[in-house]
Amino acid sequence: AIDGQDRVWVGTSRGVSVLSPSGEWTSYQIANSGLLDDRINALAIDGQDRVWMGTGYGVAVLASDGTWKTYYTRDDTGLSNQTIEDLLVDSQDRVWTAKGCYDSCDALSVLGSDGKWTTYNTKNSDLANDMIHGLAMDKQGRVWMTTYDGVSVLAPNNQWTNYTKADLGLTNDDVWLSDLDVDEQGRVWIGSYSPWTGSYGYGIIMLAPNGSSTVYTIDNPDPTSNDILALLIDEEGRVWAGTGVGLSVLSPDGRWESYTYENSDIPEGAINSLAMDNSGRLWIGTDAGLGVFVQKAP
Repeated sequence: AIDGQDRVWVGTSRGVSVLSPSGEWTSYQIANSGLLDDRINALAIDGQDRVWMGTGYGVAVLASDGTWKTYYTRDDTGLSNQTIEDLLVDSQDRVWTAKGCYDSCDALSVLGSDGKWTTYNTKNSDLANDMIHGLAMDKQGRVWMTTYDGVSVLAPNNQWTNYTKADLGLTNDDVWLSDLDVDEQGRVWIGSYSPWTGSYGYGIIMLAPNGSSTVYTIDNPDPTSNDILALLIDEEGRVWAGTGVGLSVLSPDGRWESYTYENSDIPEGAINSLAMDNSGRLWIGTDAGLGVFVQKAP
């Protein structure tokens, strides 16, 4: 995640680290911070430049003045799930948290401006499935989420809309949905992948505002290149995809370009996260570390 000071925040299995614009690193773990767990699964920055961290034991937030606050159980704070898989801070500075549950649970929770948590699951709402993988918000204030059964959408009036995998053009139930992002035209771009050996994702699915879908498969002989683990749409409308073997980008004209550790200096390993800073540099989180892609001037 990139904060308002253009610092790069990196979540790891051993805490969170932040890289300043001058190149200095600072790291936080349980021993030297307010963290309750060193497993950082998700990061988000709010309008007050606070850093929200989804961990294996609840949510931690670091304010710009250096103070910490934690939310970790329903009993003491109202947070429904301790293990957080994804985080989203919306335009109202509400914090949405998601957990991928194999069994029924309160998979989606939102912290309102009143400091109270509201939870959603398949029993108290029309959420398609309690296993949520990714969160995104569009200009209409709708929260989009990828689930085991497809995509669920929660509108500001609390109305739900669901799109099944079949609605999205997927014919293989072994394919799961991962990250997602919304472009300026209101189109939702959704990554797909397969966690099963011998099965692979379909690449990227684009869901148009009228409900029609288009599947974009990356032209690469390595099938794992269609396992999409991270998605980001830049200001020029390009769709960046972190895959099992590198980085691919889909231009608005439909052209693909791919980067791997074999044809570039990108770190080896699957790409799990993407973030773009104010200078247009793309920061890439991989299994092997952190990389940055500096685009050439036209």
